[in-house]
Amino acid sequence: MPRFHGGYSAAITSALEIDSPRESVNSVKRLVSQEISELDRGVEVYSTEYFNHTYVPDLVLRWRRERDRERHVYLRFTESPEYLAEGLAKIDPDVEQPMIFGLTPLAGDQRSIDLLKSSARERSALVTDSSAMESFLDGRKEDPVVGLLTNAITQGGRGLLNSEQSRLVSESVSRGFEGARNLSADSARAATSTLPDVLDKHQSDRLIRFLHAVWIGSGGSTDGFPGVSDLSGELSDEALEFLLRFEEVADIEFWRRVGRKSSVGQISRLDTSVSSENLARLIRANIDILWARACLVVSDEQPALDDPVGEFYWTTQSGKLALRGRGFTAYLSEQAEDLKGINTNQSSGVGVSELIDRARDVKLNSLRLTDNADSLSFDSRDVMKDRRLRGLADRFSPRARVDYAQATLSSSTNLNIDFRRRTATGATKSRPQLAEVVNVAIRTLQGVSESEKDALTEMLTVPGSDEPGGDYTLF
Repeated sequence: MPRFHGGYSAAITSALEIDSPRESVNSVKRLVSQEISELDRGVEVYSTEYFNHTYVPDLVLRWRRERDRERHVYLRFTESPEYLAEGLAKIDPDVEQPMIFGLTPLAGDQRSIDLLKSSARERSALVTDSSAMESFLDGRKEDPVVGLLTNAITQGGRGLLNSEQSRLVSESVSRGFEGARNLSADSARAATSTLPDVLDKHQSDRLIRFLHAVWIGSGGSTDGFPGVSDLSGELSDEALEFLLRFEEVADIEFWRRVGRKSSVGQISRLDTSVSSENLARLIRANIDILWARACLVVSDEQPALDDPVGEFYWTTQSGKLALRGRGFTAYLSEQAEDLKGINTNQSSGVGVSELIDRARDVKLNSLRLTDNADSLSFDSRDVMKDRRLRGLADRFSPRARVDYAQATLSSSTNLNIDFRRRTATGATKSRPQLAEVVNVAIRTLQGVSESEKDALTEMLTVPGSDEPGGDYTLF
């Protein structure tokens, strides 16, 4: 699909001059849809059967990550602020946050423009045009952090934004980000003061929360941050994804400060690069608070050509947080049912001797032996260290396989291990630590070499701690 970055206004003007009305309308709506999609790559734009209607939208915006939200877009020819204000008043009051998209720039005296701006703010509407959107796109080209602003504008922009105002807002956010990184209160304050003027409270708070997280991650104090906002929530998906894709930040303390409210569920939603070192640092710095209720280990996968060198690495795959190793991928989720869509080959279980070799240092409290005709359960305080296990298996059946086991985690939570489905799951209301779940799942369901065990232990150990998922201590 062709893009017109930096030339949407001219392209729309040319489309309006097409002789065929139908072709002209289709071209205009296609161009506006493309421009909005460039502003927010998470949006889906749907065209209606109408064009320039008084109260029926021309386009409807929906978001892949928030299916219950939508925003109506009304295309307008006029350059008159008074006419736009009248049109805004005719839109159904039940329509939340309408967007009036001018196909030509505004032309009017300051009084009429101020009245339109006031009406738009009162209505929680955004009045803008293609040149203003181009200004945002140009700002993002200069500084990627402006991409967070363009997402927020698409979803919750309000008031009146022309090209010049868009440029000034973009520059303010860009300087605010650098101010947060460098602990410059003046630059951060300018951004936190500007955002509420052009965004609804929800989007403004999300961006201010992002700046606050960068401020704290850079070593600033909460009291020193120059912004008034509810700072208790997690970073938005877009903000966390931006930081992960940003230049590499080796400071583990930064990721600890930034990621204390992140979760496996949120990380799973992100689109991260295959070898994201920042993702690895985020998880390791916060491994003591991240939890997962289920793990699915898929083996015999062909390594990707762009797999980084090393035994293990974190990524997001199939909409799940995943730990890739040599010949397998361990998918993690907060709900067991979230893993059902991932294809895996069924297993017949594992032999007792092989399981003892794999999991000699895993505390299993029970397991079940089966020969596909009968089954036998064996309970012990520590099954893997119980000398009776091998003899019991030999007497039970020469074809005996372990198809189920239960591990006891350090929190006294039980982890149910299904060798046939290659899954490890905790109880419905439990919140077992991510580190223990993936560690037990890989060792029992897959098995790793001694060198891989050391690498896995290091990867799942919080810096400054001796145990996987252990309490964090500063350097």
